[in-house]
Amino acid sequence: MSFSCNISYVFSSGESLAVDFSLSNGDILHLQGNNASGKTTTFNLINGFLTPGSGRAVLNDVVLFDKVGGINIPVRHRHIARVFQNSYLFPNMSVKKNLDFANKNPTLLENLVKALDLTPLMGKFPAGLSGGQLQKVAIVQSLINNPQLLLLDEAFSNLDVSTKNIIKAYIIAAKIPVIITSHNSEDTDGFVNKVYKIPVA
Repeated sequence: MSFSCNISYVFSSGESLAVDFSLSNGDILHLQGNNASGKTTTFNLINGFLTPGSGRAVLNDVVLFDKVGGINIPVRHRHIARVFQNSYLFPNMSVKKNLDFANKNPTLLENLVKALDLTPLMGKFPAGLSGGQLQKVAIVQSLINNPQLLLLDEAFSNLDVSTKNIIKAYIIAAKIPVIITSHNSEDTDGFVNKVYKIPVA
């Protein structure tokens, strides 16, 4: 699996953002930048929440966006999973139903439930979970959806070291391109193999 993007975007303020990087099978890239440099915006551009002003993005030989070619694949068809710092689950559904809704890999789900001790949480609703529990469920949900690209937006911020290590091992085993943002070296040391710093415009 592979991903490449060379895209740009102009904010309403007139400031601009331009990123250009590529990932091969199993690459895990740490997306760095100063505060308000555009890390979250870059994720929004990649998964289709925002439309770049120019450029091209390709995932596994499928063109997701091409300004010149007039291509802009909808979010739901991009096969990209994203986990936010403040994890989003369906509030009216239990943990089990949230996971069942996304489940394209029952064996992986079973393994992750055991590894992360999620069984006691399966009947609970998101409002009854702690921040760390929400993040665990959201990460599991993203992995069992069999994404072709995984975006981790401060996704480990509420997890303890042991849980982080378990999750990292499963992510590495998936051998898919991953992009992570984090201000904590504990989240990236020994996990990422590439670093890209957003250029100052």
